[in-house]
Amino acid sequence: MSEKLNSGNVYGAYVRVWIRYEGTLEQLACKLATALNLKSIDVEAKENPPHAKVGMAEAFGWVVWLEEDSEHPPYKFALCMKTEDSITELFEGRMHDLSPWFARFLITACDIEAVPAD
Repeated sequence: MSEKLNSGNVYGAYVRVWIRYEGTLEQLACKLATALNLKSIDVEAKENPPHAKVGMAEAFGWVVWLEEDSEHPPYKFALCMKTEDSITELFEGRMHDLSPWFARFLITACDIEAVPAD
């Protein structure tokens, strides 16, 4: 089994979607955590300037980031997810883009307007 895992057949995945939501980052983080069955998406100030707030969570081998994004109106938030420990897959072009599927999932499961980021 481990031979197959080291043979270049391992792929990672990522998601990047823009979300239209009228509430705050904290409210959206709470709504998403509930819908995704996560304990929480913790919202804290970033360590580096400009110290904007970011929501973060880790679950099931994924890392989640939720941020305000005013560059793509009417979408006010960006949600990014990436499989953990996927540096090799990222550098070797072995990452699946699940953004279109996840945007549709958010629309259906969370009643949130979302589109894949381009």
